[in-house]
Amino acid sequence: MFSTDWDSIVRPIGFPPVERVYRLVAGRNSRVHRLEGGNRCVVVKQYFLEGTEPSPRQRREYEGLRFLWDSGVRTVPEALWNDFEQGALVLSFIKGTPAATSAISLTDIDAATDFLVTLRETAHRPGARDLDDATDAAFRLEDLTNGIKKRTDRLVQEGQAPTGLEASLRDLLEGAVPAAFTKASRHANALLGHQTLGIEARTLSPSDFGFHNAIRTKAGLAFVDFEHFGWDDPAKTIADFVLHPGMNIAANLRAAFVRGTLDRFSGFDPGLAERTRLLGPLYAVKWSTILLNEFVPAAAARRSFASADTSGDESRFLDQIDKARRMLVHADDFQALAGL
Repeated sequence: MFSTDWDSIVRPIGFPPVERVYRLVAGRNSRVHRLEGGNRCVVVKQYFLEGTEPSPRQRREYEGLRFLWDSGVRTVPEALWNDFEQGALVLSFIKGTPAATSAISLTDIDAATDFLVTLRETAHRPGARDLDDATDAAFRLEDLTNGIKKRTDRLVQEGQAPTGLEASLRDLLEGAVPAAFTKASRHANALLGHQTLGIEARTLSPSDFGFHNAIRTKAGLAFVDFEHFGWDDPAKTIADFVLHPGMNIAANLRAAFVRGTLDRFSGFDPGLAERTRLLGPLYAVKWSTILLNEFVPAAAARRSFASADTSGDESRFLDQIDKARRMLVHADDFQALAGL
């Protein structure tokens, strides 16, 4: 379980007695607080613990941030202390405002692309190969399609819809999702087959990358939330950036990000543009199943821990169904959406 004994969490780094605690805006999987004491300030991120094992999200974030900081990357928080027993990670505080709350500019797009290139460059540093694969990393088409099937099967077996929405959920899981999956996977399989992405084409990735996880500082953008960090296919990074429901950027800026990233990565991954075009529709199908996780009761415990909305309000579930439907549209129009 998580601890609210703040002093015990930050004492190992010599932090003075905690005087003030502020809840920060967080995602659906963790709690994030800013702690102040004396003239110092840190962030404590608490992870949902399942059973007695340490959170894999916490381990990925700690190891990833330590590696990046040791590699000289300063546009991320520094991991100051890690307490697996309490499920708490102490991070340096980055002063700024959430990037997604203000208009995104071409300068921001360039900063995002620069950051991905920086991650690619650190992939050659000592210790990089010791890092895990990113969450849901897929280096073969089969890895991606099997992952989507697993998510869909879980929704079919465990999904529970409020009264009045059963038919809508069933129609998605038995109709629209399988249809979109079959179409996208057939097209990708015809061209990619059983290829495995070579080591040289893989990159380090936050695996949940976008302006929803960026902070606007006086020095520029900084990026946070590395609990899915690891080795990944850059085609997935691009597709997730384009499709992520937490981002809403202009079409020309979205296309600029895709073009810029493809240009910067083309030297060591000449097949990236084709993979992005072929896999993008499948990632749209995957995102539709992620959006429907709202209907899986087992996911409610983590949402409750993170203090996300766990009410039984039917409108919340209906909103997820609408988002999933819209995401499936992108399985057909991904190339246009990405400006490819």
